[in-house]
Amino acid sequence: MQRDANAGLDARRSTFPGLLRRGGRLRGPRRPCRLRGLRGPRGLHGPRRLRRPRRPRRITIYLGLMAVLARVFDIAVVLRRARRGPWRAEVAEESMVPALLPGDWLLLDPTCRRWPRVGSIVVVREPATGILAIKRVARRGARGGLGSREAWLVGDAAEGSIDSRRYGPLDADDLVARAWFRYGPRHRIGRLG
Repeated sequence: MQRDANAGLDARRSTFPGLLRRGGRLRGPRRPCRLRGLRGPRGLHGPRRLRRPRRPRRITIYLGLMAVLARVFDIAVVLRRARRGPWRAEVAEESMVPALLPGDWLLLDPTCRRWPRVGSIVVVREPATGILAIKRVARRGARGGLGSREAWLVGDAAEGSIDSRRYGPLDADDLVARAWFRYGPRHRIGRLG
C-alpha cells in the first residue's frame, strides 16, 4: 500500500515536471518577479504588476494649501472679534418684555459676523446714540426686502421700544453679538430663541 502511494506521487512528478511539493500540496516553481527584483508567485495572467503611486498635481496641492490658509485666517478673525466683544450682558430696560426682563443675565456670542436667523435676539449698537441695545431680528437680507447686509430689528414691547421702526434697518457692522443663553436669575435659566 505504501508503494502505491509513492508510485502515484512519482507519476505526478513525471507528468508535471515543473511542480514542486511544498507543505503537502503541489505548487508551481517560484520565479523572480521582474519588478524591483522581488520574488513572488506567478499569477494566472502573468507576473503581478505593482502600480506606481500617482503624484498629486500641482493644482491639487495649491488648492489644498489655500483651503488650509483660508481656515487659519477665518479662525484668526473670529478670535480677534471674540477678544474685543462682550461675552455676557445684563438686561437693563423693558423693551424686550416678556422674553427678557430687567435683571436677566445673558451669555453672548461676539463671533457672529452676519445677522442670525429671524427670531434671534441680538445685541446691537444703536446708530444715533452708540449705546448697546438688545433687540429681536424681525427681517433680514434680500428676502425681507432689505439690503443683503441689513436687518429689521424690533423690541418685544412695541410701545416702549426704540427700534427699527424709529431708525430704520441696521447694517451688519452695527451687530455686536448674538444672545444665546440666559444664566440668571436661577428660576429663568434657559436657552434663548
